Amino acid sequence: MKIERRALFGTMAATALPLAAQAQDVTWPTKPVRVIVPYAASGGTDILVRAIGEALRNTLPQPFIVENRAGAAGVIGSEVVARAEPDGHTLLVVVSTHVMNKYHLASMPYDAIRDFTPIAMLTRNTMVLVAAPISLLILSPPCSPMPRPIRVRSALVQPRRCPPSLGRKWRGAQG
Repeated sequence: MKIERRALFGTMAATALPLAAQAQDVTWPTKPVRVIVPYAASGGTDILVRAIGEALRNTLPQPFIVENRAGAAGVIGSEVVARAEPDGHTLLVVVSTHVMNKYHLASMPYDAIRDFTPIAMLTRNTMVLVAAPISLLILSPPCSPMPRPIRVRSALVQPRRCPPSLGRKWRGAQG
């Protein structure tokens, strides 16, 4: 039976991994870990971080303290972490606006790429915009109609092709 080189190295690495983990000195965290959520409490990001902190409670020797520092599209909370001591005890959980803010805000107190170190991707999500059929007709901007109408809840709605826009004309929330 022929064993591929990749399979052999993979097996050796998987066997050595528990030994390497035991050899490391587990000293982190040495004090409570602050997790900054730069969005309002009870949002999706906040709920996710609190669930992760609760799950880590029995695993790690120190607690994870979740702090909501909402405002300025996440800039206020992000600035707290950018100015914190880089010892791994102050963490930031953000969504895509973290790196996009520099393109639509006049000034930034930090560089989203240079001043932070990514640790892990916690989730991936898909966003969908939905509305009742009458709302589509009211909120649709006056643009040229697209060639093919769509059926929404038994109502025929004429979709519209609009020029690209860099902003929103209605209220929304992030995080």
